[in-house]
Amino acid sequence: MNLFENIKKNYNEFLDTPNAEMKLAKKLVNKEYVKKIFIVGLVAITLILNIAIELITSVLGILSGYKINIFRIFIPRWITCFPIYFIVYLLFIIVTTKMIVNLRISFNKLEEGQKGTARFATLEEINAQYRSIPKRDIPFEGLGGIPIARNLVKDEIYIDDSIVNNLIIGMTRSGKGETFILPSLDIYSRAKNKISLVVNDPKGELAIMCKKIFEVRGFDTYLLNLIEPMNSMSYNPLQLVIDAYKKGEYDEAQLLCKTLTHSIYYNPNSKDPIWEKSAMSLVNALILAICDKCISEGSEEKITLYTVANMLSELGSKNYVDIYDVPHNALDDYFQEMPNRSVAKMQYSTSKFSAGNTRASIFTTAMSELQVFTFNKLAKLTSKTSINFEDVASKDCKPSIIFMATPDYDTSNHFVASIFVRQLYYVLAKKATFSKGGKCERRVKFLLDEFGNMPSIEGMANIITVCLGRGISFDLVVQSYTQLKSLYGDSMDTIKSNCGNKIYILTDDPSTLEEVSKTIGEKTIITNSRSGEVFSTSKSQTESLDSRRLLSPDELAKLEKGEMVVIRPIKREDINNEKIKAHPIFNQKGRAMQHRYEYLLDTFNKEGLTLEDVKIDTLHKNVNVEDLLIDFEETSVELDEKIENLLKKKLNPEEETLKKYNEREIDDIDLSDSEKYKIIRICKEWDVDSSDIEHIKNLNKKIDIYNYLETIGSGYLSDLIEES
Repeated sequence: MNLFENIKKNYNEFLDTPNAEMKLAKKLVNKEYVKKIFIVGLVAITLILNIAIELITSVLGILSGYKINIFRIFIPRWITCFPIYFIVYLLFIIVTTKMIVNLRISFNKLEEGQKGTARFATLEEINAQYRSIPKRDIPFEGLGGIPIARNLVKDEIYIDDSIVNNLIIGMTRSGKGETFILPSLDIYSRAKNKISLVVNDPKGELAIMCKKIFEVRGFDTYLLNLIEPMNSMSYNPLQLVIDAYKKGEYDEAQLLCKTLTHSIYYNPNSKDPIWEKSAMSLVNALILAICDKCISEGSEEKITLYTVANMLSELGSKNYVDIYDVPHNALDDYFQEMPNRSVAKMQYSTSKFSAGNTRASIFTTAMSELQVFTFNKLAKLTSKTSINFEDVASKDCKPSIIFMATPDYDTSNHFVASIFVRQLYYVLAKKATFSKGGKCERRVKFLLDEFGNMPSIEGMANIITVCLGRGISFDLVVQSYTQLKSLYGDSMDTIKSNCGNKIYILTDDPSTLEEVSKTIGEKTIITNSRSGEVFSTSKSQTESLDSRRLLSPDELAKLEKGEMVVIRPIKREDINNEKIKAHPIFNQKGRAMQHRYEYLLDTFNKEGLTLEDVKIDTLHKNVNVEDLLIDFEETSVELDEKIENLLKKKLNPEEETLKKYNEREIDDIDLSDSEKYKIIRICKEWDVDSSDIEHIKNLNKKIDIYNYLETIGSGYLSDLIEES
C-alpha cells in the first residue's frame, strides 16, 4: 500500500510540475543517466541474445534430444557465438550513440554563462575561505571579527577577522542588532587578541547588556551618556584644542576647532549654507579667544563650550552708541583689542565684516546650537575629560569599549557623539602616523549603529579611505543608501566603495533594493514557450536563454528572519592564501543567522535593567557651572572706557592730553590705505627686503610697523615716515 501511494504521489508531482516533460528529457542526457541507460541497455541486449540463441539451439536440437535449460539464458556464449554478439553489440552502440547525441542536441543545457555567471558561494567554499569559532562562551585564539555564516556541521560561526570596513543595511526592526551587532560584540569580547571598540548606542541598550560581561572578559568600559549626563564619563570637546594651544601649535588648534564646529553646524540639507559657515568661523574665534585669555591667566579649567556660549550671549548681545553716535558691539570691541596676528581675530573676520541683519543672523545661528551646552547637566559633562584618547590603542593599557548612549526622543545633543568619534580618530591616526609601522598598537573598531542618524562626521569620506592602514576600521549600520546620501551627499559613493563587506539584512527603500540586487549579480536561465492550436494535442515547445538576478528587489524585500546576504568584493584569498572568486553569500532557511535571544540570552540580557543600573565614575559630579564663567562685563567696561577716553582727547585739542595722545597713542590708530602706501614706498626706496615689506603690508598700526622696523635693523626709517 505504501509503495502504491508513493508511486501515486510521484506521478501527481510529475503532472503538477511545470514543463515536467522537458525537465525529464534533460535528466536523460545527464552523464550519470546516460551511463545507467547504456549499462541497462547492454544487459538487456545480452539477455535477449542469450534467449534467442537458446531458443534456436533448442529447436535445432529437438531431434537429437537437446533439453532446454532455463539458466543458460543468463550465460552469454561470447566464444561460440562471437560474430553474433559482436554484430549486435556494434549495432547497439551505433544506435545508442546516435540517440544520445540527438538527445543532447535537443535537450542539453543551453546556458553557459552567456547572460551572466553569478552564483552564491557554496558551503565548501565558505569553509575554505573563513575560519570558524565556537558559537558562544569559549575564548578562541587570534582576533575577533564579524559573523559571516554558520557552520552547521560543528555548530560554530564563520567570521571575517581581516581588517575591513563593513556597511550593514538594516531598517528599523529588521533584526540588525540581534543578528549582527550583539553577536559581533560577543565575538570581539571572546577573542584572545582583543581590540578596542567604540559603539554608538541609541537608547543605551547595548551598554545595559554588555558592560558587565566586557569587564569580566578584560575590558575597560566607558559610557558617554547623553541620555543622563550625570551618570556618564566626562568629555570636554575643547580639551584637544587646549592642549594644542598650550604647545603653541596654533594651526592644529584651528584645525581642531574646524572639525568640532563642522559636527555642530553642518547641515547637508541647508539651502543657504553661508549662515552655518559663518557661525562655524564665529565659534572658532570664540573658542580660540577664550583659550588665549584663560591659558594666559592660568584658568584653563574655564575653557568649555559652556563658557563659549556665555561669551557669545554676554558680549554679542551688547550693543551701544558712543558720544559720536557711532554704533559699537562689545564682541567687536573685544576682538579689536586683540593683536593683529591673533588666530582668534582672523577667525572673527567674517562676523566683523558683517552688519545689521546679517550679523544678527550669524549670531543667532551660532547661539542656536551652542544653547544645548548651557543646560546644567551637559555643561558639567563637557567641563572635564575622563579618558586619555591615546590609551584606547595602547598595548600598555587594557582594551577599551566606549558606549555612546544617545536619546531617541531628542536629537539636539547627538552631535556630541559625532565630535567624539572625529576627535578620537584624529588622535589615534596622528599617533599612528608618528609610530613605528604607521599603525595603532592595538586595533580599534568604530561600530556605529544608526550611522545614518548621527550628525555627519567631518571628513568621513577621507577617513574611511585611509583608516585601515592605521589599524582602524568602521562598521557603519544604515537603514538605506538613501539615508546615507542625504547625510553625506556625493561622498556617499566613496564611503560605500571603501566598505569591503556589504551586509544586507532588510530594507524597504526601492533604490537600495535595486542597487543591492544589481550588485549581487545575474545568472543565465532557460525560458520555455509553447505554441499550437487551443485544442490541439500537438504543441511545439521552444527554449531560449535569458538573464535573471540571483535575488530580485522584490525577493530582497521579503527575506525571512535571520536571512542575510554578504557581498564581499575584496575577499580574494582563502585561509590558505589561495586565490578565489568571492561569490556573494546567502544565509537562508536552515543556514539563517541566529538571533541573540536564541543562543546568547543568558550572556546579554537586559530584562529588569535600565540605564540607571549601569554605574559610571563621574568626574564632573560636583562641578559648579558658575565657576566656569568669565566676567566679560568687567572686560566690556574696560573697553568702553578706553575707547571713550580716546575720543574725548580728540575733542580737546588745547589740552595737555592731546599732546600725549599725538605723541604716543596716535600710533595705535589704524592706518588709512594712502598712509600705508607711503610707508611701503619709503621702505622700498631704502632697500628694505621684499619679504619684510610683505610682512609690513599685513600690519595696520604705526606702532606695530615701528616695532617691526626696529627688529630688522631699520628703525632709522621711523623719522622719515613721520616727516612724510
